[in-house]
Amino acid sequence: MSESKEKARELLRLARAYIEQPERWTIGAIARNADGDLVGALDEEVMCWCVLNTIEFASATTPGLGSIQIQDAARDQLKKARGAQIREIPSIGN
Repeated sequence: MSESKEKARELLRLARAYIEQPERWTIGAIARNADGDLVGALDEEVMCWCVLNTIEFASATTPGLGSIQIQDAARDQLKKARGAQIREIPSIGN
């Protein structure tokens, strides 16, 4: 397995840890604060994330996993695992 794919898998494991509890993830928004208001994925008040932007948050906060290539590879692996069920939500960088 390539280093990029292995790092993407590591990133997915970290992202999953952030949203293992249902109250830590959201649908229809990048992220929300404790009041349920929309916030950016890297906002200091964030309490829950959408699945795709959890990848971005984990990447931005973990040394060695911060490249866009690793984020893209992780998203691609997630999409392949989930099929067409995942709808694109713009990342915080877009």
